Amino acid sequence: MAVDLYYRYLLKKGRLFAINVVNTFGNSYSDSKQSMLSENTGNNDYDYNLHSRVDNDSYSFITNAVYASPLWGGSLSVGSRYEYKQLNQTSFNNKYKPYSHYEFLNTGGSWTWNTISFVPAVGLNIFKQTSSGISQTSVLPYIRLYSDWWGKGKMKGTTVQLTLTMRNISPSLNEITESETYLAPWLISAGNPKLKDYWITSGKLSFAYFSPNNKNQIVFMVQPSYANNKIATTILKEGDNVYFRPQNIGGDFEWRFDLYGSWYPFKWLELSPYVEYYISRLETPSQNINFDYWRIGGNITASFENLSLIFSVNSPTKVYDGDLLSRGSLQYAGTIQYKIGNWSVGAKYNYSGHNNYTVSNLPILRYNENKDWKPLQHMVRLTATYTFSVGKSRRHDGKILTESSKDNTGLGKFNTPQISK
Repeated sequence: MAVDLYYRYLLKKGRLFAINVVNTFGNSYSDSKQSMLSENTGNNDYDYNLHSRVDNDSYSFITNAVYASPLWGGSLSVGSRYEYKQLNQTSFNNKYKPYSHYEFLNTGGSWTWNTISFVPAVGLNIFKQTSSGISQTSVLPYIRLYSDWWGKGKMKGTTVQLTLTMRNISPSLNEITESETYLAPWLISAGNPKLKDYWITSGKLSFAYFSPNNKNQIVFMVQPSYANNKIATTILKEGDNVYFRPQNIGGDFEWRFDLYGSWYPFKWLELSPYVEYYISRLETPSQNINFDYWRIGGNITASFENLSLIFSVNSPTKVYDGDLLSRGSLQYAGTIQYKIGNWSVGAKYNYSGHNNYTVSNLPILRYNENKDWKPLQHMVRLTATYTFSVGKSRRHDGKILTESSKDNTGLGKFNTPQISK
């Protein structure tokens, strides 16, 4: 159940005062069963069964307040955001009740001089969370600066954009809850109430050219980032068991390079390729990871008066979460769509290749989980859409308020129910 109360008042001289209140309640659970044959050769017919059931009741209360006003030819805004989240979890008859308070105070503005835009923002994060008797409080700043330049004359269509950000990320409630989930009788996923916030310092610099007809374009982007004490999944051996447990690891340094664009060799044909290159350097208690890979793909779109044909392809993805490497396979799709008056009918075919997996190659654990969903490898979807309007419409430009995008189910990546394979 969710209750959403929303208020907005528009005052004179362009000033805006807004309040947003969201109150949510939810319930989730996960039930898994692990079984194996006894390693004792005298008991080869003995089955070992183990159930892991996690029940969650989650609550959250979120409010926003924003004031905006014109200033020096631009605009200035001041805002506040408060979140309270609580989780009541039962696992193996043990009860856990982690909760957190989060207050974000911020101010920012937007100004343009000639062809240069300047959009700064600063804030203060006040965060407190408690789990299993361990309470932590932090007061940390937030800084963001965005600026862009647009060329004139012979440089028209050329732009340079820069974004610099320094922010902190807090652990979620399911990460700080101590409950355990058995992935195998000796392999356990568990939370960590000692987790702390971590810092991310990042930048994004892009160079782009947009042709006068606003169709052909090419963009090159560089995105470096550094996470200090990042929260990531680690693999540790404790006694006879092996644990997947989130920890604050060492520094995580990443670079991402993007080159993409759109080209119209004919009025009806659009080619939109992309190339991405990723560099990752991180350190966990068990290993140092140096990781690079390429990714390519794009779209081919043929658009006629009422008919559209689209073909898309994406090469595999690779992502390190601490000691675990996850790979997503090749994907491609084909779409056909035809418009008849207010109706739009069509079909889409999706292919997801094999070899989706999560692996670890540490001496203490050679882990390989296949994540191919064979029933979903080939998918065909038929669509029919009817568009109509009643009465007058009104646009709301420059929306300031956004709801929380974070899940508050209490379930993590290792105990969330998944589609049958």
